[in-house]
Amino acid sequence: MSPQEIDALRKEVKKKLIDLDLDNRNAGIQPRLAADLSARTGKNISTQTLNMALTGFRSSAAYQNLLEELHTMLSERINLPT
Repeated sequence: MSPQEIDALRKEVKKKLIDLDLDNRNAGIQPRLAADLSARTGKNISTQTLNMALTGFRSSAAYQNLLEELHTMLSERINLPT
């Protein structure tokens, strides 16, 4: 994935977080998201790791995979019937 594609994915994930009202760091959302991702991937995902992926501070393949998994997880939540 090119840097531009990773940036586009990051922006789309952030938009989904806003759509689901999960963008407020002060409400304890980051630890919940990290725990959900940890359970989903079988790897220990810390809030720091999650934040580095969301801010673009880290952009290696591992962080890209994390963003893709988060995107999938959020897409499934958006598509749930209300």
